[in-house]
Amino acid sequence: MAIDNSNMNNYFDALPSAEILYSDLANALGKVDFSNMTPEERLHLAHYCQEAQAGLCHCLTFIGDTMISFAQNNVHEFTPESLCQLGHGVGSIGRLVPALEELGRVAFLGLERQEMGGN
Repeated sequence: MAIDNSNMNNYFDALPSAEILYSDLANALGKVDFSNMTPEERLHLAHYCQEAQAGLCHCLTFIGDTMISFAQNNVHEFTPESLCQLGHGVGSIGRLVPALEELGRVAFLGLERQEMGGN
């Protein structure tokens, strides 16, 4: 049997005071060097990041709406284990969104620098 919370990152501050626009993944991706990418590749990467962000936001909205609908209609199909898994999943998505933002920002910034430098 698996140990509860074995996939928890104890370093991440899950409290409401945590900076929601920052994650360790976003910080790491912000330091990735994209200088070997062509302008077209950077533009594609930046657009893929934006599309992924939009998809994640739609997914979270759907999950939230579904949970509200369940609560309003007295549906109690979630087990504690399912709720824990859902919580971990939503938390992971919450850390991925700022990482995608940072990755897209760096790709666009690199594209602008490359265009200005003539490379």
